[in-house]
Amino acid sequence: MREHLTGDRVGWPSLISALNPSEETNLVGILGGRDILLPANEDRPYPLRGHFWQAGAQARGQVLILPGFTEFCEKYALFARRLVGAGYDCLMIDWPGQGQSGQLGAHQLIVHLDHFSAYFSALDELLAAAGWQTEKLTVFGHSLGGHLALNFARRSPQFTDKVILSAPMILPKAPPVWITRLLASVLMLAGWRYEALPFVSMPSIEERRKFKLNNPLTRSSEGFDQQYQIFETQPNLRRVHASVGWIKAAFDSCAATTLNTAWMGEIAVPVLAFLPGDENIVDPAASRRMLAVLSDCNIIAFAEAKHELLSELPEVKTRLFAEIDQFLKLDHNAAVTSALGVD
Repeated sequence: MREHLTGDRVGWPSLISALNPSEETNLVGILGGRDILLPANEDRPYPLRGHFWQAGAQARGQVLILPGFTEFCEKYALFARRLVGAGYDCLMIDWPGQGQSGQLGAHQLIVHLDHFSAYFSALDELLAAAGWQTEKLTVFGHSLGGHLALNFARRSPQFTDKVILSAPMILPKAPPVWITRLLASVLMLAGWRYEALPFVSMPSIEERRKFKLNNPLTRSSEGFDQQYQIFETQPNLRRVHASVGWIKAAFDSCAATTLNTAWMGEIAVPVLAFLPGDENIVDPAASRRMLAVLSDCNIIAFAEAKHELLSELPEVKTRLFAEIDQFLKLDHNAAVTSALGVD
């Protein structure tokens, strides 16, 4: 296990100063580490891809980045570049059915998975391939990635130092859980397991790329367009809809874990949670209710921001990076010891 320096003892910059905003335009989607590519096998009939980006021999820590639904490593290139520039090694994953980790739905644009256990198995494989299977990690998760970050902390507390959540998927914003699960089950019996819901369309990329003020993702036109800049050269990374099977798996997982008070109450690691005020992707009431169950959770709200905080307006990102910076540098074990009066 590598030893890491904390604080600024080796002169690492802050997340804010680690990357000049004027440089971002030319670095969208550009990763600076090495891909980890695991071929398909009998247990996993699709490839698995991650990206490993190291800060150097005296890194301050290790951050595991868990993307959201339909996302991929390149979408987190700018965020990871800041983290690496500030002294943190980063490991990212393309979830099964997303990015370069296979196409499992009935259509190229559909994300499918039968059970969320496939996410946990994939993550275990990637950690082992990177040599991080016994490391103490900071886990950053956005949306679906936030749901899976909480699951990681619950499953592997001995390897979780702290958790950072960005608009976490405690529950997707949808009709009541029981109705959604029932509808998905009926549709699966009717042969729609790998298909998107019957009433959704497959819009062209040109139509999806048009920035509209009422879009649910971000108020920033520049942030909104970044993923489409990536699709210009890597169209195979694009996904749009969930399969009916994925929807059933997602609501089953939420019911068993992040909506389960006893389950959430067992998570003891420090958590920093960022919640946008104008949230229309995940259920904001469920997020606040269940995050309050955690024993050590600091919730920071962004009143008018939308779901994708890393793609939001500059003032949102500046505050976000400052909060993450302080959280990463804080020695929580020392803080607890001090609070208890133990030498």
